[in-house]
Amino acid sequence: MAKTIEFTWSKAEALAEIADKYAESGQFIQALETVETIEFEETFWKTRALAEIAGEYAKAGQLSQALKVVRTIKAADAKAEALFNIAREYAEIGQLSQALEVARTIMDAKLKAISLSNIAGKYAAEHKKKTVQLLSQALEVAKTIKDGDDRAKAEALFNIAGEYAKAGQKEKADQLLSQSFEVAKTIGDDFWRSSVLAEIAGKYAAAGQFTQALGTVKAIGGKYWKGWKARALYNIAREYAEAGQKEKADQLLSQSFEIARTIGGGYWTGWVWADIAREYAKAGQKEKADKLLSQVLEMAKTIKDADDKAEVLAEIAGEYAKVDHQPNKYDIANLCDIILATNPRVSEW
Repeated sequence: MAKTIEFTWSKAEALAEIADKYAESGQFIQALETVETIEFEETFWKTRALAEIAGEYAKAGQLSQALKVVRTIKAADAKAEALFNIAREYAEIGQLSQALEVARTIMDAKLKAISLSNIAGKYAAEHKKKTVQLLSQALEVAKTIKDGDDRAKAEALFNIAGEYAKAGQKEKADQLLSQSFEVAKTIGDDFWRSSVLAEIAGKYAAAGQFTQALGTVKAIGGKYWKGWKARALYNIAREYAEAGQKEKADQLLSQSFEIARTIGGGYWTGWVWADIAREYAKAGQKEKADKLLSQVLEMAKTIKDADDKAEVLAEIAGEYAKVDHQPNKYDIANLCDIILATNPRVSEW
């Protein structure tokens, strides 16, 4: 069908999506053959499809094939992201020397710094000296991030800080989180500033620095403050729960719930509420979790954007599975109504 589309950009996009689907299902030859049918002029979609295929090869453990695909990618940003994903997969299966070899070829300073710090974390259990060495290298790379790219700098710093914290280097972790916080406050875009501050709050909480975590949450503002503040509070609550501070966790989950509710429904509310339901379930509060998931299902009817609705529905379905509970008859009917509203052609089956 995609080959019959006349408009070149749309045709290239459709073919890239088809290639992605082939790769996701492990049909790599068909994926690569589909990419070859994308006209040369449409380099954006060809590059994107190749990066996705490389990522799927890596997930499937076919790392040499993934690297072979990466070598055909010309766009620097897509190549860097693909190499980052391959290095991560090598690290996940314990092939750390190969992970390092790939990470050191990444040309994007932020991704290279984060990759090195992530690999350092894998060494932490048995090779503390190697961990510290790699974290120092990651920090040196982060310093090369160009001035003005505040988001990239802040993200690199808080990721490295997280690994220092895991390695037991609390003072260094605190220092880097503080630096990351100061840089994050200068990010011009409201959405990304709030997003990065929410991440920093989560890193503080993961390091047991709850006062600093909550202080960071207070700095979240701008147009998107409600969604990111609700998300940050949820993340901090999760860390309180891990630390055995149930009362504090419940308090922050309630705050997160209320802030998400004031957004007025939609994707943000559904996303946060589904995650809160997961925490209630983990804490053994299944009745609370079930009730909240039912509320999310009801709210999902109000989401106008089809893609956002689909994402929230997928999140809800995943949470029902994690709660180990089947939705009741009303929920199932509600879910079917939403699916039909989102995909009218389903009713024709």
